[in-house]
Amino acid sequence: MDEEEIKILEDDEEIEYVKMEDDTTSKSKGGGLPILPIVAVLLVVVALVLGGFVIYKTINNRALTDISDIRPVSAEYLIGQYVIRVYPTKEGNHSFMNKPIKIIHAKEDMINYIDENGDSNILDSSFCDEYWMSYESYKKVKELENDKYDKWIEEIELEEGK
Repeated sequence: MDEEEIKILEDDEEIEYVKMEDDTTSKSKGGGLPILPIVAVLLVVVALVLGGFVIYKTINNRALTDISDIRPVSAEYLIGQYVIRVYPTKEGNHSFMNKPIKIIHAKEDMINYIDENGDSNILDSSFCDEYWMSYESYKKVKELENDKYDKWIEEIELEEGK
């Protein structure tokens, strides 16, 4: 029965009828789950996903910002540092692009350096250009490139597996 009738006696002679409805606020119709907790959980999940995405983008942008300022420079600015060439000379000489050297003195027309054996040598003017980079900066750029390369390979392997 949806409604019950309750008799209330007032004085001994009068009877008043009051109709009361069933209490349906504590029960959910159809046996389903309450909506409010589900919505709350969904909002928390969405916030966590968006927060993770923002953190990922921030870290990735920071890495790009860290290397965006790295540019090849003249050897004169790198005295006392281990350096590596990032481009060959105008004559096509690829020397010093694979192993770092330490520059101990540089002028417009010559570079004095120490090689891996500890020997002091002089480079001619063809190497006196703006294509030198500190070895630490070079490693940062290469690490970022390697990470992107590894991710790219993983994506290809996943696509081939499907």
